[in-house]
Amino acid sequence: MRIELLCNESKYVDILACIFEASTNNVDQICTPSGLIPRIEEEFIREHCNFSAIIDFPYGISETKIRVHEILLCQSRGIKTIDLVINRYDTENGDLNPIRKDFKICYEICKSKGLKLRPVVEYRLADDEFLPQLCYSLRENGADEIVLGTGSVVDDLIDNIICSKLIEDRLGLNVVSCSPILSQEHYDMYNDSKIHGIRVKSYKILNNLCNIQ
Repeated sequence: MRIELLCNESKYVDILACIFEASTNNVDQICTPSGLIPRIEEEFIREHCNFSAIIDFPYGISETKIRVHEILLCQSRGIKTIDLVINRYDTENGDLNPIRKDFKICYEICKSKGLKLRPVVEYRLADDEFLPQLCYSLRENGADEIVLGTGSVVDDLIDNIICSKLIEDRLGLNVVSCSPILSQEHYDMYNDSKIHGIRVKSYKILNNLCNIQ
């Protein structure tokens, strides 16, 4: 199972600690809001650790040209993977057209620059009918992997696992789940469910996962 780490630290010393813990624990990717990318040495980004930049975190409500500008800035600093937060207002309102239009533009930009683009979906805000429509649209417009949750909304572990499995099984999308994973027991639940990946919300939790496989 893929393991990612959310680095959303306000202090430089904690950013360094996050990078150190990620490297020590063989985390597959460090995921950080795009605004923190300038605080990280380019040498780390280009040579030492695998980073993704989370664009427009955590609400995804900026207009498309601003999001595209963020993507290009991150690309210029060595980032290879872009996590694009899907507009949470449009998600909550079940408004697919602006989401589709925005994602298509961002996908084409990423494709032209050789970047991997993954949508970040705040699934707790979507109703049961809209969520599969949204995921299907994202898949049809280029996504082959999604991140389920930003980590900024109250979530339920079991709900997240169920939703992740439904998306993977019915739509053929890989899911990286960002949920309240706090212990080895929680890790094992995801691993046993054979979900593609998880995103741990703090480097301080990594020590609780004593048996990462």
